[in-house]
Amino acid sequence: MRAPEGAGKRYNPHRRTCVTLLVAMFLLCAGCIAESEGSTPRRRSVYRAPAVAAQPAAEAVRPDAAAPPAVAKSGAAQGLRLIAWNMEWLADEPGHGTVKRAVSDYHALAGYAAEIDPDIAVLEEVAGEEAVQRVFDSSRYHIYVTKETGVQRVALVWKKSIDLQVVDELEELGPGGLRESPDALVTLPGGSFRLLGVHLKSSCFSENLVTTRKEACITLRGQMEIVEAWMEARQAEGTPFAVLGDFNRRFSDRDDAWANLNDGTPAGFKLVAPTIGQTAHCREGRYRDFIDHIVMSDSLARRMVPGSFQQWNYRSWDPPVLSDHCPIGVNLR
Repeated sequence: MRAPEGAGKRYNPHRRTCVTLLVAMFLLCAGCIAESEGSTPRRRSVYRAPAVAAQPAAEAVRPDAAAPPAVAKSGAAQGLRLIAWNMEWLADEPGHGTVKRAVSDYHALAGYAAEIDPDIAVLEEVAGEEAVQRVFDSSRYHIYVTKETGVQRVALVWKKSIDLQVVDELEELGPGGLRESPDALVTLPGGSFRLLGVHLKSSCFSENLVTTRKEACITLRGQMEIVEAWMEARQAEGTPFAVLGDFNRRFSDRDDAWANLNDGTPAGFKLVAPTIGQTAHCREGRYRDFIDHIVMSDSLARRMVPGSFQQWNYRSWDPPVLSDHCPIGVNLR
């Protein structure tokens, strides 16, 4: 009878231990060799949400910059921040009006306002004071909305630490009682200046204002003449001034509307608009031409902090109902 396989062999526990040690040493050496050749140990794949760096609620875009710089905070280095912002049919209540916004949309707009931190803001297309209060903190800001009854009103918003007095409304700039212009006096330690907020006629962005027979252009031409007269009156007084808001016009060195405004008359009359020659980046480049402007007398422009002109673009994931315009601003000493 054949003995069972392995019978007669004595079990040697030391031998099994040696084999185990040899296998372990082999695996360890193999791992060392792989590591020395640059391999990376494989780990279980764990999904993590992309880390989002802390950043302001608005991307400050200087038109001449390759990448958006950080938003400067209000303070001595900033000076006085002056902005213009068309808010596209900003209604008093969520879900109301031509552009129906959710509560979260108002919160997003308020986040931008807080980060931009303007000292004075000219707003266009607001339904009333309650609409503005949903974006600007009324405990920090005074709010003035023109007295017309329309829903595309112009508003002035300024910090309670700023000495600003609304002295007039240019009703003639609001044909049919629409988009009248607030006129204010701002008094600062460095000197006072006048400020006019505007929202001019749309649909005449680049046509020649002299030769065109387009109705919208005829209206805009009349409004530009009123604005020019206001500017010349301030020049005659020796008062620095700024006119800002939605001009609905693509100003450039070739534009006849800008040339007529900045024609050097009366003697010594010179205007500065930091948007001239710049490319807008609003809505990721969808709107490349500025129609919102900050036009200053030369005397006020000399107080502008160099390089301070900015456009604040919305982030790509923000809903389009925030606004079809991006806020623009400058800092004054």
